[in-house]
Amino acid sequence: MHGLPLPLGCQALLWVAVRHPRTAPDRPGVRGAQILPHMVRVVERDGLRVADAASTWASLGGVLGGYDLTAVVDAVIRRPRHAGRAERALR
Repeated sequence: MHGLPLPLGCQALLWVAVRHPRTAPDRPGVRGAQILPHMVRVVERDGLRVADAASTWASLGGVLGGYDLTAVVDAVIRRPRHAGRAERALR
């Protein structure tokens, strides 16, 4: 939803988080997680409520290695100096 550069294996799964104390989904192709409401900021993207980019990055810490986490955070905090440059880099 944020256009972040994730490894191919991560893109094959649907990641769904629910607020504690609800039960996280457990289905083939779905990775579920339970979160505490105060530990994530929710925004609306294309009509869906999703974790903001910073919260998404923080939640990936237990899943991705250092190289991939660095690539994601670079995309989150990048401030392009020329219009369109960051968008091309994410493709």
